[in-house]
Amino acid sequence: PDGTRLAVANETTQSVTVRILTRAGASLSSFDMPSLGLGLPSWTPDGKAVLVFDRFSLRTMLIPVDNPAQRRPFAAPHWVGIAVRKDGTFATRADKPGIWRIDGEVKQINSVYPAFHEPPLTFRGDDVLVPEHNPGSTPRILAQPLAGGPSRVIAYAPGAVNENVQPDLAVNPVTGEIVYSAQVSRDTNIDLLTLAKR
Repeated sequence: PDGTRLAVANETTQSVTVRILTRAGASLSSFDMPSLGLGLPSWTPDGKAVLVFDRFSLRTMLIPVDNPAQRRPFAAPHWVGIAVRKDGTFATRADKPGIWRIDGEVKQINSVYPAFHEPPLTFRGDDVLVPEHNPGSTPRILAQPLAGGPSRVIAYAPGAVNENVQPDLAVNPVTGEIVYSAQVSRDTNIDLLTLAKR
């Protein structure tokens, strides 16, 4: 969370290796998991552990970066995309759309966040950002108050969605500007070449 260490995941069809690195690239530790999980890995606020989903137990596990063998379940089964903040713990699910606050009594705060969305939750102040993709219209970014209540449109995101990409969202911590990945050009031309021997 303070930017001094990075969690880098290398994923294969069989497993995931998560490496903890310094910003200069020095390896501090690594561990293997059977899967990564949607919106994961994420850090705990103290920077001492990361959260990764275990597809065998169907639970997000808390893994101390200094002692990965001491892993333990962090949340009830099926919660993914978990983000721990000072104002609560928030999560998504793969089987239905929405965002929930899961510390204490489980409470759904949003019902339209896409199900099975791979990028991590993105926060901007007291809001979590929700990508909205309606076919035939420009994608929008909604701000969902963490305290609950209705979301509001805060930006349009042209080019943010295509059939192969789920856009990542980020927020500049200094300016509050929203950054997203977009497809700005695409060459879909298919050429048929006929080769002839001369």
